[in-house]
Amino acid sequence: MPFPDPGSATWWATRAIALVVVLAAALGVARGLRRFDRPLPRLVPGSDRPAWPVIALAVLCTIGPAFAVMQLHLSFWLAAVGAVLIPMGVWCLSRTVPAVGVRRI
Repeated sequence: MPFPDPGSATWWATRAIALVVVLAAALGVARGLRRFDRPLPRLVPGSDRPAWPVIALAVLCTIGPAFAVMQLHLSFWLAAVGAVLIPMGVWCLSRTVPAVGVRRI
């Protein structure tokens, strides 16, 4: 299927349709995965949180692939590395353990 030239009147007219399609796809994925979504347990003040090295590692894992794509352009291997590192970074940030004697809210 031929696509209109970027920036042309036809291209701009199809942006609304493209936006609706992308939003519908995102909504479908979100609705399909919502049973796996759960809020993180809240911790009372004074409870343990991830150490700074863990936070730094999580930041590198989650933000690093995006910067690599900006500099090196997207390739299959870079996408594969990002698909592994980003969930690892999110997992690192979710590892909070309450301090001894502190209960969860």
